[in-house]
Amino acid sequence: MKQRVRPILIKLMSATVLALLYNIAAGIITSVTRDWLTLELSGLYIDIAFFLILIYLIEYLRRMFPAYRNSLGPVGVLVQRMFILLIPILILVRLSIQAKVWLGSWYTFISFGTIASYQAIAFFVFLIYVGLDMGYELLDKWRSSEAEKEKLHRLHTQAQLENLKAQVNPHFLFNSLNTLSSLIVEDEARARQFVRQLSSVYRYILENREKDMVTLDNEIKLFDSYIYLCETRFEDNLKVETQWPDRPTEWRIPPMTLQILVENAIKHNAISTKKPLKLWVETKGNQLIVGNSDQPRRQLESGTGFGLSNIRERFAQLSNQKIQIDKVEGNFVVTLPLIKA
Repeated sequence: MKQRVRPILIKLMSATVLALLYNIAAGIITSVTRDWLTLELSGLYIDIAFFLILIYLIEYLRRMFPAYRNSLGPVGVLVQRMFILLIPILILVRLSIQAKVWLGSWYTFISFGTIASYQAIAFFVFLIYVGLDMGYELLDKWRSSEAEKEKLHRLHTQAQLENLKAQVNPHFLFNSLNTLSSLIVEDEARARQFVRQLSSVYRYILENREKDMVTLDNEIKLFDSYIYLCETRFEDNLKVETQWPDRPTEWRIPPMTLQILVENAIKHNAISTKKPLKLWVETKGNQLIVGNSDQPRRQLESGTGFGLSNIRERFAQLSNQKIQIDKVEGNFVVTLPLIKA
């Protein structure tokens, strides 16, 4: 209730202040007695209603044509809004004067010259209000923009820490080094390739950890390196199929998105010769679909649940588009919106 009443009270107070300024500047409140000790306020409510209508009109203009989206600049927006409001001001001033005559606040008809001067005074009084209102609008938008940037920066920083931590955690290093030690004995060429791919993963993270977005082709390189490590570890127990967009350089996504999804799939699902984990990536229009067979471990590895929620929020902040998470026919599917580069 308070949230509804407060804006109305603010508008009413603003209209009252504008009406007083207009009456004082035009000398209307002393027009009967010509005595500053005796003020004529009987018609003030008419001017309050007049300015209240204008305030609602400027609120409508602000909502339909935001200043921050206008290419004219602050001065251009101010001129544009006052030009649109010119006719309503001229009409409303004339109607307010006529209403005062009808209601007996003024006892004689007002000359055209006096009406014109009142219209000019009302125009300049409201010009001040529109200027202040636009300044507040731009300041409020700037504050909101800074708050969004700060939130995005915080999410990005959390993602950096989470991904770096995931890559250097004891399980990851133990599994990678254990696989590498086996390869050194069995196949030195594959061992060297494994080290190259492992270094590619770390290099990618270090090079892109400060970025909010990366092109899809760069993300694919990380995906390939990370998948190589996983396939070397699990061999035929991990089945991966990919179908990428024709021109991946034209699309962007937050860095490490694909790596997080692959890591989640491996962490939360059983992988064995009898039940190999199937993982696939396919393109559908401007969406990237990442899925895996849903075969949960009996005893899940401990996790923070941070990965998917972080991806969801980063996409929402960067593109106003949402990711979609579904369980369909025994599969876990994440649909990512691709952002035009």
